[in-house]
Amino acid sequence: MKTLNLTALALLSTLAVSPLLADGPERERRGLDREGRAAGKELPASLQGTEPDGELATDAQGRFVPTPGALQLFDYYLTAQGEDGLSRVRSRITADINSRLAGQARLDAQALLAQYLSYRDQAREMNAQRETAELETGFERLSDLRRKVFGRHVADQLFGEEERAARRFLESRRNPGDPEVAAARRADEALLPVVLAEKESELRKRGASEAEVRSARVELVGSEAARRLEALDREEAEFKGRLASYRAARKEIEATPGLSGEGKAEAIQEVLSRTFSSQEQVRVRALDRIDGVTPAIY
Repeated sequence: MKTLNLTALALLSTLAVSPLLADGPERERRGLDREGRAAGKELPASLQGTEPDGELATDAQGRFVPTPGALQLFDYYLTAQGEDGLSRVRSRITADINSRLAGQARLDAQALLAQYLSYRDQAREMNAQRETAELETGFERLSDLRRKVFGRHVADQLFGEEERAARRFLESRRNPGDPEVAAARRADEALLPVVLAEKESELRKRGASEAEVRSARVELVGSEAARRLEALDREEAEFKGRLASYRAARKEIEATPGLSGEGKAEAIQEVLSRTFSSQEQVRVRALDRIDGVTPAIY
């Protein structure tokens, strides 16, 4: 297979990978009928006369739900980063979030924005380091990165449909022959994430061993993909272990008598920095907000 770098993903519409990873062409926009989306500043030229794409969804209880529409909204403003700088663009996105949401939903959307910006930085760095990566390898690395930054559940919500389309496209490149066989394979492949999740849930509820779970994964997605899922599981378990240790240490600090609020915040920040990388700290803050924990350092 001809080698391609990750920017090739952005050039293939069926892959639907964010154009921000490769500074792709801006999409067509609609007329603006709302004011105040510019965080109190005049919109840059590329956004004037346009309307924000995407949405910020909430459930029946008013809780924020991370969806691809949220990333579309972030991307709308981020296309103007070259004109306006990241700081002003981020303030515009935050102002838009604040105009649409309130309370915990607002905080959760802001946390997703922080995660998304961290993900974009890491993806761009990965792209620069993998100039000769093959298209499929590059896609799988990008898929893995998403799960490391957002966690498996949220990444599936945000990118699941996009990744299924990408895999169908890659499958069509590998098997350009029999259209009926290819169509059946693509249909089965599109359902794999759901089938796999249901199968794993059923096995774990029955108390199945890790060997049995791995066997089911191999049967459904193949040995290579099963190995990658195992690696992600190990990383997720290790992260959750550090998160539990951090939260226990934070609870002790918050309960320490005679320590000022500022002193507690400094001690918590020290534990946070010692336990997690800067990228992981973004995810920790997001998880704390989702779980209703808001330490003074946030």
